Amino acid sequence: MAAFRVVLRPADIGVLMTAWKADCFLAGVFVIRSRTTVHVSHFTTEPEPLAKAGNLRIAPALWFEAMKWGQEKGCAAMDVEGYELPAPGSKMRNIYKYKSELSPDLVYRVSAREKPVNKFTHLTGSGADKMIGQARRLSKRLWQR
Repeated sequence: MAAFRVVLRPADIGVLMTAWKADCFLAGVFVIRSRTTVHVSHFTTEPEPLAKAGNLRIAPALWFEAMKWGQEKGCAAMDVEGYELPAPGSKMRNIYKYKSELSPDLVYRVSAREKPVNKFTHLTGSGADKMIGQARRLSKRLWQR
């Protein structure tokens, strides 16, 4: 969190937005901005609690908040993290269908490359599952000694 506070200056260059129901995490989005564009860096949901919460469209709510935050910071565009026309049968169909509702313009650019140095600081998907798996591997190593 120190890097977030020092480098991103919370609510200035980057912001972490989350959705909760009572004390249960449903979804989160990490948003950063350049001079004129809002960039969604990571978006994650917890499918099981989200399903139990009922008919909630969390993604549109969080993305809309990201758009409003960027607009407040002077941004005029939002990077939707890639987009293709929704193809029937595609694993990404629902995601691209949602993104199509934002009326994206196709923009070609050189994309950023990154390599996680520490897997715990680069969690995507279900963070709890990854942490449990890491704990199991660690305990196996300890018991083998």
